[in-house]
Amino acid sequence: MAVTLKKIMSVLNGRPIKMSINGSGETIEIKGIDYFTEQRADLSPDYAYVIKVSEIIQRRLDHKNCFIIIEDEPLDEKQTGESGTNAILVDKDWDPETVVKRVRQLFEDQYRIGNSSIKILESCQKGYTIQQLLDLGYQLLGNPLLLVDVSLCFIAHSGGNNIDNEPLWEWTLSKGYVNKEYAKSVMTDDNQNEIDQGKEVLVIWETGLLNHRQLVGRVLKNNRPLAYLKLLEYHHPITESDQEILIMLWR
Repeated sequence: MAVTLKKIMSVLNGRPIKMSINGSGETIEIKGIDYFTEQRADLSPDYAYVIKVSEIIQRRLDHKNCFIIIEDEPLDEKQTGESGTNAILVDKDWDPETVVKRVRQLFEDQYRIGNSSIKILESCQKGYTIQQLLDLGYQLLGNPLLLVDVSLCFIAHSGGNNIDNEPLWEWTLSKGYVNKEYAKSVMTDDNQNEIDQGKEVLVIWETGLLNHRQLVGRVLKNNRPLAYLKLLEYHHPITESDQEILIMLWR
């Protein structure tokens, strides 16, 4: 699986040095990452190579490759070459091992998202019921899922029977609807952390009366909400890849 240079730059809090390929170097897809040394001659065009500024010795990085440069000392940008180089400059606090580990995690996340997408697509083709889809979601995400309609009444859940310290979820599962205090807090909460894709709000974080955070997605039909799918951050933290999988699950 590949990730874009722009995505790598964002997780490393880096900045572009030279994006020379038709001005669109940030969209270049990277399929792997490795360490760069002066003696290395077998550079792959779809890999990113990690190097410190202090290790660039009398040699311009003028290959048609991508580099992640750790600024352990000031960089003379002439060292990145006149053309053909796509480089990300990251803070000196990063070390090569941490950079490589972080980027490899990106590749693992991308693989997980792609694999989950295939499983969700196959389940839809097989005509899975709502309950079967939620069970699949619980299997993929490892945290409890709860589906309620637009009036916040219970529809289905997966993994909720294992919860013993989240009163609001326990109430909803036993009563079939959320309590008035929670419903009021949802309607009046102006401090929700929204995650946008363009102008469309795909998911929001809810906290408030909950003991655990939950990520909530709107299930839409013709741009009108039909239900809300809630993912409770119960067994482990919800990651960015979890967010993408949750979005795929209801869309």
